[in-house]
Amino acid sequence: MADDLRVDLRNEFKHVPSSGALELADISLAATSPRSPRSLRSPHKKDDKDKDRSDKEDSSDGTKEESNGSKTETAELAPLAHPPHHSKFDNAVMPERKYESTLKSVCSFIIFSEFCERMAFYGFQGNLVLFMTRVLHYSTGSADVQASIWNGFCYITPLLGGWLADSRMGRFNAIMTFISIYMVGMILVSLSAQPFASTPALFFPALYIVALGTGGIKPNVSTFGADQFDDRDPSDRKAKASYFNWFYFSINFGAFISHTAIAYLCQNVSFSAGFAVPSGAMAIAIFVFYIGKRRYKLLPPQGSVFSRFLAILWEAGWTRRGTQGVAHWLDKASRTQGGSYEESDIADAKAVTRLFPFLGLLVIYWGVYAQMSTTFFNQGCQMDLALGSMTIPVSALNLFNTVGIIILIPVLDKLVYPALKRFGIVPTMLQKIGVGFIFATLSMVAAAFVEIRRLDVYNDGRTIGDTVCVEKNPPQAVDLSVFIQIPQYTLVGISEVLASVTALEFFYTQAPDSMKSVCAALNLVTSALGQWLMAVLVPLVNLNSNNKWIDHDANHSHFDWFFWLMSGLMFGNTLLFVWASRGYEYRAQELADDEVEAEDGKIEPSIQHDIENEDKLIG
Repeated sequence: MADDLRVDLRNEFKHVPSSGALELADISLAATSPRSPRSLRSPHKKDDKDKDRSDKEDSSDGTKEESNGSKTETAELAPLAHPPHHSKFDNAVMPERKYESTLKSVCSFIIFSEFCERMAFYGFQGNLVLFMTRVLHYSTGSADVQASIWNGFCYITPLLGGWLADSRMGRFNAIMTFISIYMVGMILVSLSAQPFASTPALFFPALYIVALGTGGIKPNVSTFGADQFDDRDPSDRKAKASYFNWFYFSINFGAFISHTAIAYLCQNVSFSAGFAVPSGAMAIAIFVFYIGKRRYKLLPPQGSVFSRFLAILWEAGWTRRGTQGVAHWLDKASRTQGGSYEESDIADAKAVTRLFPFLGLLVIYWGVYAQMSTTFFNQGCQMDLALGSMTIPVSALNLFNTVGIIILIPVLDKLVYPALKRFGIVPTMLQKIGVGFIFATLSMVAAAFVEIRRLDVYNDGRTIGDTVCVEKNPPQAVDLSVFIQIPQYTLVGISEVLASVTALEFFYTQAPDSMKSVCAALNLVTSALGQWLMAVLVPLVNLNSNNKWIDHDANHSHFDWFFWLMSGLMFGNTLLFVWASRGYEYRAQELADDEVEAEDGKIEPSIQHDIENEDKLIG
């Protein structure tokens, strides 16, 4: 969002590891807004005034003069082509001195804080269904519904956090405010894990306090780190690429600990111990992030373009809904028709609405993605969790989603795409998304076949005792290794690389410069709607109380039917996507040096390949 950050797509996302589109979407929401000017003066081409100022700054022992009446760092910017735009350093609170390494001396605080925060979040999220079924004694279907509703809120609240940071608070203040709220929620979650306090009356308020807290972190913290780098400085530009690598490594390392060590504590020791670790990690995150304050560049809020977009929709769709004789319904809000907005604003809003069909077709995809933390988890609970002499956490299977992505990225980048290019085939972004949808469909087919096999084993009487996931009337687990689920997790991972990350690129490149943050925000909304779709779909398939599809005991339910239903919905969604993609004309982009044009005349941005061209770990 914030228009104070000079976002060049090539610089900002070239070295960003694919952390799953959900994490990438949060960055895009916070980092893509009315773009600041691209025509910055080269740091190597200073005039006499620049040299005088540099000498003056060098002689001041690294201290920066106050902005009232003094020359500031922003004086190095060239005259702007469009006067309303300003440098991202205008009115910023600057650190007392310039550090030799921004990455090590400044962003290390942010990276370590992100590691702790992600460990806390995934440590809680990954064990949510288990806690509700084992401690609160919810049925499997009810736990899945509650988890889907909560996950949806976790993708909606970043809109609030990003808006407050951009229009009111600034990123640092927003992060500190929301991370404090987050800490309160984590403390209450830990308290609700105690035997004397394990009640829905305490747990659910804590649940949504955490959802509110994460809303101020997800859209702001990664871009706050990017704010610390000066793109005019070659060493900072290089370090900025490393920053994103380390930032996403911290996400994935935190997730790895959550899906293994913390999940093991929750499943095999106690939730008191398991939830205490995320709470402690969150406390450390707050402390480390705050003590770095004197080293940070603190940029002021610059205003939210998302608010303007919504205002245009409201005025055109409601306030002036009776206006006649317009070519497009959004024209009702233009000043030429008596509305409040310039023609350029209306044109940009129209460009966004052109993308609405593709946004809508992502909803079911995110519903499929949601199965990893709900029905895949339920299915795994009633399988053999043994790995040698130890019992692995059910949620540890999420790591195979990551493995699929790690394997696919170099295969696509080094083998598949170059091979296709040699044959004159350059896949467009929409084609990549469509192929990703096919893999998502196959993941549901794989899950259905696994469930059929699991039920066959149960019907043969090959059980191994009570499941570890339920304490009250526990159903039987079958003698079938949980590792048979690996293909379905891996297929979701493959779809993530092809569909999720490419969708982020598509909405970024196809939106006007002033509306890039709007598309990123709408992409987050589709994630929330996908989660909430599951919250509606599960009760629907359970309407027949005598023949529930998703019930307490998977051995007497129809998880296979549910997976077939999801595969059918995803297949139909893919066909609609292909139909909507026909004849789509890509918006022309400024080509970077290494961007090429496909033979059919359509532009093939190289950002997707750049995103995939790193050693990546997926959070």
